[in-house]
Amino acid sequence: MSDESVSSSPVILVLAGPAGSGKTTLCERMVAEISGFSRVVTSTTREPRPGEVNGRDYHFFSAE
Repeated sequence: MSDESVSSSPVILVLAGPAGSGKTTLCERMVAEISGFSRVVTSTTREPRPGEVNGRDYHFFSAE
């Protein structure tokens, strides 16, 4: 596959797995090492963990 075909064809890649399986680690590494990759910010109803920022790590919502 040429670089030209990659840049003109958007791709959505879904990383799925159980908690603690390394999804975030893999995603961060791909964003850091592969040009053009970016991360979608997902949503959660859990409380933010220390250091997490709303809109950067997750979109935090109340259970209501």
